[in-house]
Amino acid sequence: MNDNATYRYMWKFANTQKEGVFFLNKEKGSFLEIHLSLEEIFGNKKYLDNSKIVLGYCNNTPITLYDYEIENEPNCKIIKPRYVFWGYHFKQIEDMIFKRVETSYFNSENWTRYNFFENDFVEKGKITINKPLTISAKLKTFTLSLKSNVSTFYKSDEPQLKIYNKNRFEFNFEKCLKNGILLLQDFLTFAFGKPAIPIDIILTTTDNEDVKVFYNSGIKKAKSHLIYSQLIPFDLIRTNPKLQLILSKWIEIYENSKYALELYIHTKTMFPLTWVHKFMFLTQSLEILCNSVDKQGNILKKNEFREVKTKLSKTIKSQKQLDDNLKDIFINRLYLINLLPLQKKIHSIANVHNNIVRKHFKDYKDIPQIVANTRNFFTHYNESNNKEKATTKQEFAKLCCFVELLLDIHFLKLLGFDEKTVSTTISGTEKYKYYKLLF
Repeated sequence: MNDNATYRYMWKFANTQKEGVFFLNKEKGSFLEIHLSLEEIFGNKKYLDNSKIVLGYCNNTPITLYDYEIENEPNCKIIKPRYVFWGYHFKQIEDMIFKRVETSYFNSENWTRYNFFENDFVEKGKITINKPLTISAKLKTFTLSLKSNVSTFYKSDEPQLKIYNKNRFEFNFEKCLKNGILLLQDFLTFAFGKPAIPIDIILTTTDNEDVKVFYNSGIKKAKSHLIYSQLIPFDLIRTNPKLQLILSKWIEIYENSKYALELYIHTKTMFPLTWVHKFMFLTQSLEILCNSVDKQGNILKKNEFREVKTKLSKTIKSQKQLDDNLKDIFINRLYLINLLPLQKKIHSIANVHNNIVRKHFKDYKDIPQIVANTRNFFTHYNESNNKEKATTKQEFAKLCCFVELLLDIHFLKLLGFDEKTVSTTISGTEKYKYYKLLF
């Protein structure tokens, strides 16, 4: 199947035999177009609202659409699934448990940095190739294996044989499909520094049946997403001995700071993204991390603030001019007065990693305040309190670089890398070399 081609199929809904048109494109995603109302198809308008699964047939082949969104067009409805299971019907989400998942990720070959060829690999028409690279990591929710090998490509009209390495990720997990796919996708996106898009997914069911999956990541494989090894924060050669530990720590970050991580990953995968949006995503991610991981978000300790809150609550309740609803609102917002100001949180993290930060920002003492002012302005639109804020693209780029630097340091430290490795990794990336030229 051609990655760029769009295939059109007549679709028949399971059970009802009502029809639609299904468009399949491996790169751009898939969608189902229906010209009937949901009541005409299912007899119940709430069917699609309560279920994440649509079953049907294309050329008598069973198809399952899973995790979809519905868009209303003038003359039809468009169902856009995240997953298309080709050749199998899953009637409920609980059935989506698999013995094995095998997939490759767009850009993953740049992560391995493995030399498959011996020094004199071409001799008298023979090609000598080293053993394939296989790395495994056993984690609490799944076992991951990376198998990296060489592939060959030959065109009859070209007098040469192209040889390149090909990575396949294989993992088993107990939870539903998207827990493993998305967790690994985000991990590799951080590893690459660019979007990691799962392609060519093959599942093995508990009945030992292989199921082909077309996955719509929502990320376009644009040329600008292509990366080179210099852009990767860390590679398999460096992480190989500690891969199991690093992945375990990534899962901890995923569980403890999911929203902070999602916001950070959005800045790598959402296109187009303005400097303002990128800045807001990064700043919010850093603030959540401060509150959830480092516990740097409060001025007073919990037990100390509890006493203050009790006294303030009594004072609020005694105010006769306030009705009960307003009293509850004020009391529920008391926690806000104990939050450390954003600029102090940023200063605190920057000072901890001062040696690394100063390599890229020699004098950053005013930057945290400008970050806070800019964030407050775009959150509250209060011009009077935020006079010193970013206004130009270069100023936004500088603030984004500063906050992103703190996040990259923070995540690498959480993954268990020591200070020297973090410093070398950060300084060696093309991204920060480029930023250095700008600032």
